[in-house]
Amino acid sequence: MELIDDICRLLGDDLTQTLRSGRNSSLRPRASPCTPTRRSRRGLCRLRSSTSSSHRPPSAPTESLIGYRVTDDCRPRFEHSVERVLSALAKGFGDGEGGAPSCLVPFEYPAPMNLPASEVLAAVTRAISGQRVLSISYVSSASGATEREIAPLVLADNGRRWHVRAFDRRTSSFRDIVLTRVRAVCFLPDVPLPEESVANDLQWSREVEMKLVLHPDFPRPELADLDYPMTGGVLRIRAKAALASYVPRRWSVACSEAHSLRGPEYRLWLRNRAALEGVDSASFALGYFPEDSCRG
Repeated sequence: MELIDDICRLLGDDLTQTLRSGRNSSLRPRASPCTPTRRSRRGLCRLRSSTSSSHRPPSAPTESLIGYRVTDDCRPRFEHSVERVLSALAKGFGDGEGGAPSCLVPFEYPAPMNLPASEVLAAVTRAISGQRVLSISYVSSASGATEREIAPLVLADNGRRWHVRAFDRRTSSFRDIVLTRVRAVCFLPDVPLPEESVANDLQWSREVEMKLVLHPDFPRPELADLDYPMTGGVLRIRAKAALASYVPRRWSVACSEAHSLRGPEYRLWLRNRAALEGVDSASFALGYFPEDSCRG
């Protein structure tokens, strides 16, 4: 709840949001440069009273107002990641209740198009935490509809879709199972074998470092340091080999030899292409193979 506290204190009059009683405890007035106030005015966080219904008449007010005045020396009390703050501002704070989330400030973002079914996600996460084996009906881009037994290991988001890293008994290999392609799932009575553990997944254990630089064709090189956290003109990205090729694809990084893959969408170029050698999913990296560069 510290995040609610800091956002309310930093945004002050620019924030008006109803917060339910389950979050009251983290928004108590404190002596700080961000002076709390209880005046009923625009810009205050509205809190539902924590007084028990047994201690007030049915007609008694159920809400009170509390907020923070922002001063020049106001600073956050806690450290928060930017991702967490943006998520809170865009989607509101989770409070254990259903219903659509409400943003704290006007916010728009593209709606996800390929979220997995909740029952599939539930079964996969239970199998991961409980070390269980699943039987799934799966549609693969290579082999079509199949029945498989998998030992789920890690849930992953490659920026375009959710999948689970799992040992696939059908192919006797570790694979990325795309969750939206699972049509049916059920638990099996057996447990994963030692050789099916994530410790034996070499692609997951290996890390690669990709060095991304500005594409020579990008017309505004002065924007590179503003758009990307570069050091000395290089953006270094470390990723597990199993996920490495998804990174340049998500950010439209040209991975072709001598930056031959060209187009307005390619702002970055992978300078050390050798980093993707031995990566099973290297074919997903744009331009890594010569035939991909013909479009340039």
